[in-house]
Amino acid sequence: METFQAFPTEIFLNIFQLDLEKLRGACLEHIEQEESQTRSGKEGSTQHRRFNNKDFEDAVRQMMDYVQVPDRPFKSYKIDAWVNRNPPGALNTSHNHDPFDGIYWSGVFYVDVPSNSGSIVFEDPRQNLVVSNDRKYLHGARKDFSIIPSENLMVMFPSWLYHRVEANNSDLTRTSISFNIYKVRY
Repeated sequence: METFQAFPTEIFLNIFQLDLEKLRGACLEHIEQEESQTRSGKEGSTQHRRFNNKDFEDAVRQMMDYVQVPDRPFKSYKIDAWVNRNPPGALNTSHNHDPFDGIYWSGVFYVDVPSNSGSIVFEDPRQNLVVSNDRKYLHGARKDFSIIPSENLMVMFPSWLYHRVEANNSDLTRTSISFNIYKVRY
């Protein structure tokens, strides 16, 4: 008998050693200059678009070197990043990063992560499985998968994958940098 996984979805994680004090300063400076254009954030969450930082972008490029399909690497791609601030009680509702807009990969890098400030939760894209009565029978399938964030953690995933961020149940603000990867050409 032969068995194989038919529809796996890869989520990539890596811990970097970026200078978080320097990156915090860049995030705060950016927040002061760029108004929030909140999309999925609720309860006081802010999203400040057009964030550029060499150290952060170098880390994203390292991840891209790993996640690209070896026989079809992108010759050129664009990184579009923004700073997220989730104060106590803030969350991000379920969303994806429009794959029809030319986005191939999306991700998040965690700068400030107070304890109990909310996990990122990925939703199983197989809708029928989510409502199936025999979900538990199917090798422990579940409707979502959570990752507890930590400082200096980068998570990268396909842009079409729905995800949300749980409420920040700490007394401090969580800061992260989200990003999209647009393919310019192969």
